[in-house]
Amino acid sequence: MTSKNASKSAFMKEASFRFAQLILRSNLFDAPGLTTIKHIILRRMFDLHKTSVVMGDFYFTRPHSLVQGRLTLGARTHLNHNVEIDYSGDVIFGKDIWVSQNVLIETHSHELAKGPKWDWPLTVSPLVVEDEVWIGANVLILPSVNRIGFGAIIGAGAIVTKDVEPWAIVAGVPARKIGERERYEPESETDPASGSVPEPRDEPSPRVDRAPKTVPKTDSSSETG
Repeated sequence: MTSKNASKSAFMKEASFRFAQLILRSNLFDAPGLTTIKHIILRRMFDLHKTSVVMGDFYFTRPHSLVQGRLTLGARTHLNHNVEIDYSGDVIFGKDIWVSQNVLIETHSHELAKGPKWDWPLTVSPLVVEDEVWIGANVLILPSVNRIGFGAIIGAGAIVTKDVEPWAIVAGVPARKIGERERYEPESETDPASGSVPEPRDEPSPRVDRAPKTVPKTDSSSETG
């Protein structure tokens, strides 16, 4: 397959995913019965555990027709209304995670360079959210964040610009540590001190490269941000 055909194929796949989401994100699909249908379809599109929950007005995307990246939601992970996730750099959620309403997660960025903005190179970086995390309402997580540690809490309205330690409570703009949760012994095999990647699927999650990667833009791209 030529580069042009591959670019077109990636664009069409992303377009089909967005069209399906345009229908499924309606609050109508939060009704009993219809929400089951929504989650069956989403599990065909993304790596969602059968016990994870996604409420209305969600938006999962790979901007600029980027072809790499996956989205994984572990067991009992709940996403509230109006959660937008850019998963072009990989976004892996562990188990028992709460994501409150109006949360935006970005894993791609533009490198400042000479010349028009359209010519600036794109970079992507992965994000791992470990088990037992709570992300408050109206939080923005930037591409410079690679890991949110086990049991961490991010206060409402925070802008997260760097990794969050296990058990930490962070808040503010930019987010800073303001406290720590009372620790307990997790029932799972996840060791919060080890910083190990959570295993939301039956098969092991691949290691993620923390360094941002520069990726080429496709001719199909017409997006900003």
